[in-house]
Amino acid sequence: MTFFTYIFSGILSVIGLVLLLYFARMLLEPAFSWFFSQRNTKGLNKLHQQLERFDAMMAEKKHAAAVAFLETAMSYDLISGSEIINQLKRHYQNILSRAVVLADEKKIEIEFLAETEHLLLERIDLLLLNDNVSAAYSRVQSKREQLGKEIPDWTKNDFKKRLDEVKKELVDNKTALSASFKRLLASLRKESTGTADDEDSPIVYH
Repeated sequence: MTFFTYIFSGILSVIGLVLLLYFARMLLEPAFSWFFSQRNTKGLNKLHQQLERFDAMMAEKKHAAAVAFLETAMSYDLISGSEIINQLKRHYQNILSRAVVLADEKKIEIEFLAETEHLLLERIDLLLLNDNVSAAYSRVQSKREQLGKEIPDWTKNDFKKRLDEVKKELVDNKTALSASFKRLLASLRKESTGTADDEDSPIVYH
C-alpha cells in the first residue's frame, strides 16, 4: 500500500465509525426514551394508588390515615416528556381537590391552599421549560452531527447556563413547595372547633 492509500483507508474508517455511531444513536434513542417514559408512568401509577387509598380511608371516615396517604401522593421528582408532565399536573390537581374534600368533611379551614397551588403550577411550568431546553439542545446536536460539525462552545455554554438556571429554579421551587404542602397538611390534621358552619366558613377551591 502507498502512503496515500493508508490515508484514504483511515479516512474511510473514521467516516464509517461516525456513521455507525450516528445510526446507533438514532436507533437507541427511541428505546431509551421509551424506557424512561415507562419508568415515569409506573411512578405516577404508584402515586395514583396513594390517592385511591386516600379515597378508601375517607369512605371509612379515617381522616388521619387519609391525610397520610395524601402526603405520600405528592411527588417532587424531575420528570421529562410533555405527556407525562401533563399527567403529573392532573395528579397535582387531584391532590388539591381531595384536600378540599377532606377539609369540607371535617368542617375545618384549609390553609395554604392557594400558595401550594401556585407552587405546583410553577413546578409544572419549570418541568416543561427544562424539557423544552433539553430537547432544543438535542436537536441542535443532531443537526451538527449530520453536518459532521461540532457544536460551538458558545452554544454549549448558552444551553448549559439556561439548563443550570432552570434546575436552580426547580430546586428553589421544591423547597418552597415542600414547606407549603406540609403546612397545608398540618391544617388538615386539625380538628373542627364546632363553632363554624358551612355558610359562615365556606371552602372555595378554584
